[in-house]
Amino acid sequence: MILPQDGIALDITLWKWLCENLAEAACILEFGSGRGTTALTTRWQVTSVEHDEKWVGVAPDSEYIHAPVVANWYDHRKLQDLNRQEWDLILIDGPTLAIGRENLIPWAKKHPEVFSTLVVVDDHTLKGPQQILKYFLQQGKQVIYENAGSHPWVVLK
Repeated sequence: MILPQDGIALDITLWKWLCENLAEAACILEFGSGRGTTALTTRWQVTSVEHDEKWVGVAPDSEYIHAPVVANWYDHRKLQDLNRQEWDLILIDGPTLAIGRENLIPWAKKHPEVFSTLVVVDDHTLKGPQQILKYFLQQGKQVIYENAGSHPWVVLK
């Protein structure tokens, strides 16, 4: 098993869960790119939505969608094609908490088909991600795994 290197932002327990539960070459849609994206691309096909140009391209094997923040979330016009692909997993780790990840909810309401798969909500114990978790639970998703450690995250199905 390939593990992320020390200093990679990807939580090791999330990495292990993904390795045990996602087929190699599965398609991941990642909201918010970072150092952990490089580790993800060693096993899976990753499309990263990123608002900050300095992070666009940080993982050479990821396909990037540069979507600047407009009205407190990614520019919706840049995301128009996301519902044309089937995703095996959605990883919600962006934009930054200061911008507000919960602003994903209005877009998710308009594009529920994008989220008809496994969804990982990173930092789910914090205010904005808690709202995302609550929204998906109200839509009928269920928690299938929760990591309540020092870097909390939850998987929904």
